[in-house]
Amino acid sequence: MAEWGHVQVGTGRPQSQRADGSRRDVVVPHHGTRVRGRDSQIAAALAVLRGSTARSVLIVGEAGSGKTALLGQLLHDLGPGAEVLTVRGSAAISGSDYASLGLLLSELPESSVGHPFAVADGLARLLAERAHGRPVVVGVDNAEAVDPRSAIVLGELCARGAVRLVLCTSDADQLHPGFEHLVYSDGVLRIELPPLSLPDAALVLADDLGGMLSRMAAFTIWEAAAGNPRYLGMMRMSLLADDRLVLEDGIWVLRDGGPRERDRRLALERLHGMRAEHRRILDILACVRELPLPLLLDIAGHEALDELMTLRLILVDQRRAPAVRLRHPGLGDVIRAELPLLRRRALHDDVLAVIGDRPVPAATRAGLIEWAVDARERVPVADVLAAAEFALQSLEPARAAHLVASFPRSTDDVHALVTTLEVFCASGQYHRAARELEDWRRHGFALTDAEFVDLAIAEQGVYRNLPDGYARAGDVLIAARGRADGDVGLLARIETAEVELAAHQGHFADIIATHLPDGLDALMPRPGSVLTPDCVTRTGWIAESLAHVGRTDDALRLIAGVRLALPPDGVSPLAGFAFTEHEFLIRILSGDFATCRALVAAGMDDTGRPPGPIVLNGELWEGLVDSLTGHHDRALASLRPAIAQLAVDGRAPVLPLALATAAYNSARLGHTEEAAAFLGRLDAYASNAAWVVRRYAEYFRNATRLLLDEDRPAAVAALLAESRADEERGLRQMAFDLALTAAITGDAEAARTAGRLAETVQGPVAALARRLAAGIATGDPEQLLAAGTAAERLELDAVVVAVADRMLATEPLTPAHRRAARGLLQRTQQRTATPAVATRRLETLTPMERDVADAVANGTTNEELGRRLHLSRRTVEWHLANIYEKLPVTGRRQLAALVETARTPA
Repeated sequence: MAEWGHVQVGTGRPQSQRADGSRRDVVVPHHGTRVRGRDSQIAAALAVLRGSTARSVLIVGEAGSGKTALLGQLLHDLGPGAEVLTVRGSAAISGSDYASLGLLLSELPESSVGHPFAVADGLARLLAERAHGRPVVVGVDNAEAVDPRSAIVLGELCARGAVRLVLCTSDADQLHPGFEHLVYSDGVLRIELPPLSLPDAALVLADDLGGMLSRMAAFTIWEAAAGNPRYLGMMRMSLLADDRLVLEDGIWVLRDGGPRERDRRLALERLHGMRAEHRRILDILACVRELPLPLLLDIAGHEALDELMTLRLILVDQRRAPAVRLRHPGLGDVIRAELPLLRRRALHDDVLAVIGDRPVPAATRAGLIEWAVDARERVPVADVLAAAEFALQSLEPARAAHLVASFPRSTDDVHALVTTLEVFCASGQYHRAARELEDWRRHGFALTDAEFVDLAIAEQGVYRNLPDGYARAGDVLIAARGRADGDVGLLARIETAEVELAAHQGHFADIIATHLPDGLDALMPRPGSVLTPDCVTRTGWIAESLAHVGRTDDALRLIAGVRLALPPDGVSPLAGFAFTEHEFLIRILSGDFATCRALVAAGMDDTGRPPGPIVLNGELWEGLVDSLTGHHDRALASLRPAIAQLAVDGRAPVLPLALATAAYNSARLGHTEEAAAFLGRLDAYASNAAWVVRRYAEYFRNATRLLLDEDRPAAVAALLAESRADEERGLRQMAFDLALTAAITGDAEAARTAGRLAETVQGPVAALARRLAAGIATGDPEQLLAAGTAAERLELDAVVVAVADRMLATEPLTPAHRRAARGLLQRTQQRTATPAVATRRLETLTPMERDVADAVANGTTNEELGRRLHLSRRTVEWHLANIYEKLPVTGRRQLAALVETARTPA
């Protein structure tokens, strides 16, 4: 790159001229890796800079937001179609005239270097000579620090239309007046660089680490860095240095643990340099976790809060009543660990004095209780338990465990025991919870009816997750019914626990028979009614049960009715997450994959929820949807990190499903060794997971073996045997899914079974199966085409491919039906195309065919191709026909698109 002081010049030609007249190679400044997360901004800026009218671009973003990288990418993408220069402002030399333009001015006659307008005249002539009619684009990095005379020259050149500027600054108000006409002109495109989104941050981190990372790891780093690209890199290096970001099975995952010494030291250095007012606010928020905005404004002035928000240390949650909390929970951990006891108590007293008799939200009340516990003040056990229960409902089991451990448990305090059991279960410590129960039972205290029911419900939550624990869990609920003594409230809670236990065992038909004796309308919430949280939980399980017995339409109707009858202030994050899980599974079974994706996205966008189960399950959910819609590469990209993170965290309830789904996708892509490895881990897994996890893991295991097994008839027979067993249990939806999976192999008996079961289940997939069964039985291409078209609408791409293949194998087949089948196949392959998939399809070509395909993608005509390869035009056309048939594609445009996809970096 040619350099003149602080100016870097790229001409887009192989050579450029130095100030002394010699020549040297130059390149446009850019990074080896493409800038992530800024595609829309880059596209908009390029459109302006390449336009026929001279317009400029103003890029505004905080320090570390990636302005310099974006500028380099822009200048690189402009390519040889423009003459590009980069200028950088510097505070160290901003007091020197023309310092930012550097030695570029040595190209001008000495008489021209004086007044800024004279300099502008000379540079305009010089750049016009070099540009040879192309537009001249000048990138100005750190524009607020450009010296005044350089700013005047650049502004004048822009005003004349001699150059197009790309100004990068952290504060547009600090730019020199020479740039004012750009800041306030309609002729400039202003780009505000927001923080990176989580998906974009994950891509940046994957590029830096050289491999995929789990959603939990990406979320934690992204949250800590507040989406700032520079801080992403700093956090990544810090976690690597502390051995918290580790490589497991080729995936970067995050180990559990509090802040390490390096994190603590970095945080403390930043805190110690703060103003006392800022530090006081941070100390308060670290201790209380969340405080209503009006209360915090009474404690601290709005100027201090605005400054902390600018520093991205705090955020305001506007979803309900505005509440303020620390942006990064890790900073709160460091502050609480370092805060002296006396200061902790003094700040607690100050906050209580401001609150007075005013009511506070539940989150603040729980935070105040935990603050008092940490300050070693006397707190009633009932208040501590209430705070622990709030933490559980907020999906924060670690915080709940901290509160439960803060007081000595009395052997006669049943409430404390119940809360402790719930905390252990939320953390997956079922055996520890069972030991706690056994220790308590040795004392043999008498219990009231309400206490007995509370304990029985907590007990069944423990026992149902232990091997051979179902019978014991059922016994405690039977005993609880005997003690409820007709109490409606207690019986309602027992009924909910019974539904949960039955669902855990897969007794969905029994749930429907017991709780819907009078039909669905009797259970639907009445207009204007408000459901209790307990009723919401029970109804969610009943809705899922309806789906499992094949009544997905009724299940969705019930879900919609419940959403209309939720309490005005909503439900707890725990209850909301559980209800969303029910709806997600129902949508999966009904084939509504678009809503499934929306549910996952909504969960990840809900900033009020901690990452834990939402981040982990969200990655698994995405993998499930992509598995069923044929995006197998994308599914594995979600499932591999999820499996690695689940294994490291020890949160294994959903691990079997993740392993089986990953095996299925690996088999679909032909990765037989990886699929076998996933199945081996699944076979070694031992846990009393919920029926849904166990059964659908078994479903994907069988589907994988169908793909891997050379004895396909035996694999189909095994699927049909399991389908019959599920049908006998009343689980018609699973029976139907198994039969349909076997039917897409073309097996006649499986097709008949799927068609028969389709008459007993609801939803659009059932209608598809009826057409598929008829088409396989009769060989009617119209029925097969109707089934394929329906599958395409539902994104069931495995069915589409199977139907299209079967149609193309049918003889005789009319040209119209052959074209329709090829169209189904081509559209599906285009939808599911990824670089890896495109590469595998191109690997089916011979070396000569691959050369022809690459040439077509580069825009080479048949005549040019024939001359290059020494082939006749007819031979080129013959090769193209073979390529179209093998891939398959319909023409040059689709072939070029496929080759370009294969060339795209994964």
